[in-house]
Amino acid sequence: MTFDQSEHYYQLGLGLLKQGQPELALQRFLEASRADSTNAAPGLRAVDLLGELDRPQEAILLSRDLFSRYRDDGMELILSCPLPAIPAHSADVDAALAFYEERLQDIARRPGLRIKQPHLCQPKGHFLLPYHDRPVRALREAQAALFLKAHPELAYAAPHVRTGNQPGKRPRLGVVSSLLAAHTVGMITVPLLSSLIRQGVELHLFLASPAEDAQLAGLKAEAAACTLLPQDLAQARQTIAASRLDALLYPEIGMDPFVYCLAFARLAPLQLMMWGHPMTSGLSSIDGFISSHLIEPQGADAHYTERLIPLPVMPIVTADHLLPDPPSRASLGLAENKRLYVCPQSPFKLSPAFDRALAGILAADPEGEIVLLEGQKPGWKDRLLARLAPHLGENKDRLRFLPRLDRIPFLGLLANADVLLDPFGFSGGNTSAEALANGTPIVTLPGRTMAGRVTLGFLGMLRIDDTVAVDEADYIRLAVATAKEKARHQARLLATGPLLFGQDKAARLLAEIFANPQALESKQ
Repeated sequence: MTFDQSEHYYQLGLGLLKQGQPELALQRFLEASRADSTNAAPGLRAVDLLGELDRPQEAILLSRDLFSRYRDDGMELILSCPLPAIPAHSADVDAALAFYEERLQDIARRPGLRIKQPHLCQPKGHFLLPYHDRPVRALREAQAALFLKAHPELAYAAPHVRTGNQPGKRPRLGVVSSLLAAHTVGMITVPLLSSLIRQGVELHLFLASPAEDAQLAGLKAEAAACTLLPQDLAQARQTIAASRLDALLYPEIGMDPFVYCLAFARLAPLQLMMWGHPMTSGLSSIDGFISSHLIEPQGADAHYTERLIPLPVMPIVTADHLLPDPPSRASLGLAENKRLYVCPQSPFKLSPAFDRALAGILAADPEGEIVLLEGQKPGWKDRLLARLAPHLGENKDRLRFLPRLDRIPFLGLLANADVLLDPFGFSGGNTSAEALANGTPIVTLPGRTMAGRVTLGFLGMLRIDDTVAVDEADYIRLAVATAKEKARHQARLLATGPLLFGQDKAARLLAEIFANPQALESKQ
């Protein structure tokens, strides 16, 4: 076969992708790759598509074949982490993580390694690292070392950082993010930042995205300065450095590739990160990870490259999201005569380990119905259903999927639930706070890492431990028992809400740290 034939199949595949036929497109890409092994584009597209289709084992095999005869450091890095969004089995996750580790080591050993635009070469699946209840520090540090070798300019240090902050001086705090508007990161971070301003912190916002909502607009009006960063790493670093900050805070590191690459630089004497994306950055440039004693497991320091800063309260200023007049079940398309077990998380947050618990709840409560959300990608629901079906058996008809909901209907779903089901390994965050504000109880099984323990922290602040399970069987038992007694749990939650909502102790503690970094010693 010839290059022309390869290109013909390749173009057919691109057309099929546009028509929403990924499986047929994959076949054309594979045919194009076989037609001419020197034409790398079809093979690269096939590996990428296999990742999108959550078929990591096939993606790994094709990657090894493709890159054994074709070197492209940047593209190999992009395709190095084929973590599936909806894994068919836990073994798929293990295989993808092992391959990711192997590829990072192999690429890092190459002579002449150079990546000109590192923010365009982020491993596609690395966003999914914290969703599988596994410590990922070693992987994050390996990726950071590779990026520094491939692009040493990332380690820029601003001249003023050697001086440090003078005790007693009003601290100049910079915050770097692209997700403060219309995103969960913004919903959990903006109220905290507003409270920091009230504590005397001089806030400088550095936004990596022009997106804005009403909450961010209010914060911008309060802040000392707000700058939209240029989408050039060198220019963005200079822009931040020019503000001569005392401290720099990253609400998340790992979701936005541009922000991740900025975080390699030393732009303030004190640089901290938060839990917007709940995993370590792997970066030596970040001094501390702000968390809480309430959500960290024993030995958690080993999970972080940064120094762990566990506050005695949740690291958040939580608004009360009580919906006084929630939409009815009927208006949301929900059954009026069923006990509703609601897990309102995106499908990629539901691990295979959670499947048996869902099946066990339906088996234990013949009057129960489980409600899940479809997610943002069309194939997710079908792949999740295929994985759940063998566990559910004849009870699969009592599993209901809802489309993604706007704000008020979503809060209405939370308010109408008899119990919220916290998924295994990756706990609800802002969603859990919203449910608790509406008096909806939550059953949780704490995970091995902080990412699976956030709901535990909220319940801890409310002094509630009787909906915290010790194992899968206990989780099923508690879910059914709690759903049957929602009224009692709701009354308790509405009475204890002031222990969680509207509290600003986290902001006071953080303001002390930003004003005097030595205060870190007293926060342990």
